[in-house]
Amino acid sequence: EQADVVIVGGGISGLYNAWRLASCTDLTISLLEYSHRFGGRFQTCEMPGGFPADLGAMRFLPLSHPILFKLIRELDVKIEKFYQWQEGWVNEPKHYHRRQHVRNMEELRRVYSVEDKDLPYFGFFGGWKDVIFPDDGHSVDSTIGATGMLARDTSLSLYTTLSQNSGVFSCGVPFLPGTISALEIAMWSKQHQLPDDPRPLAGLHCPVGGMEQVIKSIVESLREFPNVKLHTKSPVYRIEETDGGFRVICHAGDGRRVIETKKVILACNARGMELITWISPENRTTALQQQLSRVNRQTCFKIFLTYSTPWWQSSGLY
Repeated sequence: EQADVVIVGGGISGLYNAWRLASCTDLTISLLEYSHRFGGRFQTCEMPGGFPADLGAMRFLPLSHPILFKLIRELDVKIEKFYQWQEGWVNEPKHYHRRQHVRNMEELRRVYSVEDKDLPYFGFFGGWKDVIFPDDGHSVDSTIGATGMLARDTSLSLYTTLSQNSGVFSCGVPFLPGTISALEIAMWSKQHQLPDDPRPLAGLHCPVGGMEQVIKSIVESLREFPNVKLHTKSPVYRIEETDGGFRVICHAGDGRRVIETKKVILACNARGMELITWISPENRTTALQQQLSRVNRQTCFKIFLTYSTPWWQSSGLY
């Protein structure tokens, strides 16, 4: 077979690359997915009672994930506010720090040695304040909510952390890393402000029915492009560099599939790349191995528990 572009990996990264290229060019594209399904970590299962549970990614911040948000809008995927566990509170929540019951900031101060100016950023529930930006959008002159504290008066490390955590600004949830600066979020808010909603789409959102709805929509859209071929159960095990490009070889049923291509996009995880035998100049192979050695890998899992009654309320927990 021949293709202008071969994409290795059918998770959200590979699918997005294929969809964006197909939408903007006439390039022929072959996407090869190792497993029996597309989506990678975007996988939703149905819990008892019909509740969708996402095994991987489960929510997003429109302000912090502009590429994903734009994709969701273009695919016309319906979204809703992500359920916050605080919404189900009946009793006053209990917080424990270093095995001590902490009910307010003063008690928190006794548990930890922190300066007064650091308390608003400590992540204690109720301690986070919305950041109020001035009209000119200068983030260093922004005020930390009702504290009246200027951002420029905070310690450099704290300000750096805050300026890169737009999720904190938009929804008050501590320690949600963002990818845009405080200045950018201020200007974005000014441009998209609506009369009846000063902070449109602030906070956590999710697709109705789970994150896999994004995968279903993008795969359905890709199948309408005649220049795109999607393959599952096609693990790539060899890539050879040729004078004109690459030769990509993968399993296909009881045989193999060989694709001649000009470009290869690696959209799989580090383990998937390690399973590929690379036939290329030594310096290129060595450079790739060095890149893979820098990948920080973590084994993660989720545990979902479903109860027929909210027993924690009668127990006085929440």
